[in-house]
Amino acid sequence: MTQTRKGLLNTLRMTPGMMAEEYTASFKMLATQTSFNEAALKDMYIHGLPQSILLKVYSQTSLPSGLASWKAVICNLDWLQRGFAKLKQLIQPNRAQFPQLNVHMATPTPDTLAPMEIDQSKHKQETHTCYNCDEKGHLSHHCLKPQKQWIHLAEPNEVDIKGLVAEAVAAVMDA
Repeated sequence: MTQTRKGLLNTLRMTPGMMAEEYTASFKMLATQTSFNEAALKDMYIHGLPQSILLKVYSQTSLPSGLASWKAVICNLDWLQRGFAKLKQLIQPNRAQFPQLNVHMATPTPDTLAPMEIDQSKHKQETHTCYNCDEKGHLSHHCLKPQKQWIHLAEPNEVDIKGLVAEAVAAVMDA
């Protein structure tokens, strides 16, 4: 019986339309009937998640540490995503009341019947500014002067998921 549970746990996947709470509950039920340790269970839980949710987790500055924190993060992300989808559905019918008009009119071009002058642009003197020495006439990868030192940020940018969702909601509301 335990082998069957282990096999089911290994093949368990969060399918489209399935809520994270459902997946987590099914996983928990099967996991309690196996003898896997915490690390193995965490790997199996992650393995069953869809790529769309995994990308959101991996885009954060710090990853969840244990199985319990993975479950909490996945349920929160799923809850936010579903709430945003519902909000978007509520807003979409309101757009039908105010259809946006496409007023892009094609501007007529005069018919000149003259052949194109292909070589006309070859005679123009191109002046590029070098990012290394700030002189005109060449690009930085052709610069003969010593290369500037570039300063890169030592700390990665922090991602504020709640702030991003709030901005997305505001953008949808304004549209």
